[in-house]
Amino acid sequence: EKVWPVIDLFRCALLHEDTNTKVGQNEIGVQSIIEALKLDNGKTTPLVFLSMRCFTNMLSKRSTRNMVRSHWFDLLACTSLYLEHTNKNVRTGVATVLLGIATMLHDDGNAASIDGAVECLRQVVVLMKSSASEESSRALVLRHCMVAVGTLLYGQNETYRKAAFDAGLLDQLPECSNFFTSNNNGTEGIEMIAELNRCLGQ
Repeated sequence: EKVWPVIDLFRCALLHEDTNTKVGQNEIGVQSIIEALKLDNGKTTPLVFLSMRCFTNMLSKRSTRNMVRSHWFDLLACTSLYLEHTNKNVRTGVATVLLGIATMLHDDGNAASIDGAVECLRQVVVLMKSSASEESSRALVLRHCMVAVGTLLYGQNETYRKAAFDAGLLDQLPECSNFFTSNNNGTEGIEMIAELNRCLGQ
């Protein structure tokens, strides 16, 4: 419980360009947060949420992405623990991290880890399913998830397409479409679903 304020300070520091430059090549930040989450075992919601925010800040800029790149396996192992978390802020945070990982893998092109992309897609689909348990955050979680999927499928990688099919993405899209159709601000979501169907060849 005493760790999360320190992580919050680190999260804020990452927003500063000078800190980005100095710690961007240092992996100790991501290692320390992952270790703190392991020790906490998901008991402290502020710690989980702020850790997700911190990971998002690391992934948001190329200067700090190197902190995360070599730890994609540990990071995805971490996010997998919170895909069905009861707190809406945690689920939103996880969705943002998965979007950041998808963007990193997309930017890495042919050098990207295939296993990382496949696991990221699997987790995104699980998160889409679990988002139905909490209506107030569902639209935001689904949007992040769909952008993450679209980011990975954009390159028309057949392995990624197969992973999306195997994860059950196609089964989720009609339910997502129904949700956004009944949502007053659902136009953007419906357009995303149409684009995903196109990427999947539907």
